[in-house]
Amino acid sequence: MVTDEIRFDEGYRRHMSAALSMGALLAGFLGCVDLIGEVHFAPEKRAARPAPADPDGLEAIAMVQDWKAAGDEETVLVRLAPTVRNPAYPRAWSAEKTEGGSYLVIFREPAGFPAYAFEVNLESEAVEPTPEAVERLTMLRVQAAAHAPETLMAFAR
Repeated sequence: MVTDEIRFDEGYRRHMSAALSMGALLAGFLGCVDLIGEVHFAPEKRAARPAPADPDGLEAIAMVQDWKAAGDEETVLVRLAPTVRNPAYPRAWSAEKTEGGSYLVIFREPAGFPAYAFEVNLESEAVEPTPEAVERLTMLRVQAAAHAPETLMAFAR
C-alpha cells in the first residue's frame, strides 16, 4: 500500500509540474502577444520588376549561341556544355547595345569561370568574338578532341 501511495504522489507531482509549466508558458506567450501589438513594422516593400527583355538583345544572344568558330563543327552553346552546368541559363548571358548599334554579348558563369565576349551586328548577322573568347573556345575544342573516343583508340595502338 505504501508503494501505491508513493506512485500516486509521484504521478500527482509530475502532473502538477506539467500543468504549472504549461501555465507559465501560456502566461509568457500572452505577454509576448501584448508586446507584439506595440511593435511597428516597416511598410511592405514592393518587389522590383525586372526590365522587359530587349528582343534585339535576345536575338543577339541567340546568334552567339548558334555561332560556330572557324574550323569548328559545334556551336558555342554546345562547345560550352561540357565546361559549365547549364550554358543556356538566361542569367549567364547578357547583351548590351553599343554606340555603333551593335550588341556586346557576354557569357559569364559564376566566379572562377572565364567570361566570353562577342560583338554582334544584327543587320549583317555578323558575330565577332574577342581574341580571349577565340582562345578559350579553341582550348575547349582541343580538349574535346583529346578526350574523344576515336582519339583515345588512336593512342592505344
